[in-house]
Amino acid sequence: MDRISPGSLLAAIALVLLLHYPGTAAAESPGEDPDSRLKLVPERDIAYAAQQEPAWKTSWDEARECSRQGSYDQAMAGYELLLAAKPNLDAARWEYCSILLHLKHWEEADRQLNILLANGPNKVAYRAAQAMIALHTGNLQQATSLYEQLYLEHPQGDAGLKALEGLTRSLLAQSRWLAALPLVEDLVGHQPEQPSALRLAFITYAHLDKQQAAREIAAQVYNNFSRDPEVLALCAQLAERQQLPGAAAGYWQELIGVDPVNLAANQALVGYYRSADNPMMELRHLELLSAQNQLSFDQALRRGRLYLLTGRTDRALEVCDTLLERYPEQTEVVILRREVLVVLASDLLVLVENRGSALLWEDLLQVTNQRLEIYAIMAELLRNQHKMHELADVLLAMAKEVSADDPVLEELKDLLRAQGRYHELGTLQGSTSSRTAEGLN
Repeated sequence: MDRISPGSLLAAIALVLLLHYPGTAAAESPGEDPDSRLKLVPERDIAYAAQQEPAWKTSWDEARECSRQGSYDQAMAGYELLLAAKPNLDAARWEYCSILLHLKHWEEADRQLNILLANGPNKVAYRAAQAMIALHTGNLQQATSLYEQLYLEHPQGDAGLKALEGLTRSLLAQSRWLAALPLVEDLVGHQPEQPSALRLAFITYAHLDKQQAAREIAAQVYNNFSRDPEVLALCAQLAERQQLPGAAAGYWQELIGVDPVNLAANQALVGYYRSADNPMMELRHLELLSAQNQLSFDQALRRGRLYLLTGRTDRALEVCDTLLERYPEQTEVVILRREVLVVLASDLLVLVENRGSALLWEDLLQVTNQRLEIYAIMAELLRNQHKMHELADVLLAMAKEVSADDPVLEELKDLLRAQGRYHELGTLQGSTSSRTAEGLN
């Protein structure tokens, strides 16, 4: 990778500040945060000449030791007590601020830093912390300006690299890919094996569709950031552009492992598993999208059909009924719903023969409120099969729910007479007469 000269890089930064690139802030991803590089507290204790140590000195030493041991809650409590007693100890306040930055307590870090800036506005460490807070809290224009000033003032050494990295991050967070390109390449030129620098380069190349450059470092970046959602998504997209659907699906699936409700990953996997003729996996990702109300009409209809194809007719009917409420004029939903009812009715016919219709009617109450529709289809199927005894059983169950003038009742009476089922006929006629009388009243 070609190095950019310092003069050219400074010119590029100046150009960046003159251009306006609208964009949206992007969250920092796991593994890339530079905060962990901060040296939080000195390794030594406080030196004090007097024989009798004051209480504040003991408190400061104890707070430092807690920080060194990683007991940050105790360390912060110690610094708070110390600063309440000695508010002018800027060195202690900076150590406290460093811990807050490390723990990403941005609001409190900003409050402490403002106190420090009032006393030392030109200190490089304070301004670098101010830029870091601005970057992480979405004040991206301020972050860009602060990092640019820091880099122009200190382009060399560790301070220059940190400012360059911060400036690059602030541009990428605004989707200013072209503006970030010369900066990120210079950052990689200084740190060719630094994982965080390579990650920034990979993100930039991927968004600028520099596929060859992205591919050259993709494996190295993935190995270091295999649970980074942004890296996984870009690896998947890069594989898709290379027409490697299996590899892309693998990355999308890994992203689901990190972020189960990721919309882009679920949408991509719905398409992949449909192409792969894997209805169970396709349905799984459609369900995840449905839980977030992210299904299109076609996807919602597909979900209902997949329930039908996988034997879950109750869920298919539920999907159809919900869709009909929202799209009452969509004939595709009406057609699918009819298919579902026919399948459900066909499956239930076996139970009618073995158990009788009365128990089945009660079972259906637990599944759907469309019992009459299902029984009407069952009756139609039985007529076509000339199974008149079973037809009479089904019509008897329907007779409890239909109106007194429904044609089903006359058909049922004829069937019962023909089959010599006079006791049931008498019960039916009595029930019909009673309902007719109630209707007249």
